[in-house]
Amino acid sequence: MRELLAISLLVWGLTVPSLSETLPLPVGSVNDYGQTLDRHQRSEMQETVERLLERGVELVYLASWHDPFADPHLYARRVFSFWGLGPDSVLLVLLRDERGRWHAAGHPGEGAAARISYERWEALRARAQSAANLGSPGAAAISWATALAAPPEAAGGDTGGSPLWFALAVGAGGLTALVLLARRLFCPHCLRPLRKARSWGGIIWLCPRCRYTRAPRRGSGPRSRGGFRP
Repeated sequence: MRELLAISLLVWGLTVPSLSETLPLPVGSVNDYGQTLDRHQRSEMQETVERLLERGVELVYLASWHDPFADPHLYARRVFSFWGLGPDSVLLVLLRDERGRWHAAGHPGEGAAARISYERWEALRARAQSAANLGSPGAAAISWATALAAPPEAAGGDTGGSPLWFALAVGAGGLTALVLLARRLFCPHCLRPLRKARSWGGIIWLCPRCRYTRAPRRGSGPRSRGGFRP
């Protein structure tokens, strides 16, 4: 029985390919087996890799046309482990399936994962996958890597809204409210504060200098908001 088990394990080992036979070997930070980058794009990707390295993050890019697991995310995790990437490494993967569709996957090390939220990571990955299928996979990969290299405060739009735009919107709303209040309380001719007074038609607002008068009613005529003018 033991001999039969040993023979079975030997046959299985000879017929089942090892990871070294199913996964590509690393050739550096840019592993473009899928031929996604032209000469200019490769140089741009390498510059992005160097920028991230200055911040303590090792970016590794892989493009391939072969996924032995039929699961891009599992493929990325296996490659990350097989290549011996460390906790401060980030692996970006573009995989092309048999139908010619690109899939974006990746895996950050523990240290790198602490620097980016899961929501932002998934948003960037999904955007890269969509861009790779709509246009150039190389451009999509560079945009993905560049977004990771950008400071978190500069990429606030990737997580569903920018604090700067929110502050501008609030400021514009406040300014509009001040303008409307000023038009209501000040004379449009000489900018003097209007005074509240009573008339035969009701309450009016009167400028003590140029005698501009504003009635509280809408419409046209002497009782309209336009009021009397001397």
